[in-house]
Amino acid sequence: MAKDNKFTEDELKQINTIADTYSTLQTELGNLGVQKILVDERIQAIQEREEAIRGEWKTNQTTEKELVKTLSEKYGEGTLDPKTGEFTPVNEK
Repeated sequence: MAKDNKFTEDELKQINTIADTYSTLQTELGNLGVQKILVDERIQAIQEREEAIRGEWKTNQTTEKELVKTLSEKYGEGTLDPKTGEFTPVNEK
């Protein structure tokens, strides 16, 4: 019959340390995976907001062009001081 061999206390401690380390690392990898999901969702939300802002920017440009056209038809060409509301027509030659 084969003799039963026992690991030493130090060997068992080393085995348990390695197993504990694997467990800790697996937990940390799982946590990182969850954090990555949350970051990806945040990036998507930022990209969607950026796209919306770009659309608003284009809409504002269109509104500006229409206002400039309307005011030019009403007052002619010139410059406006937005602080005072004073309009200075361009001198026609």
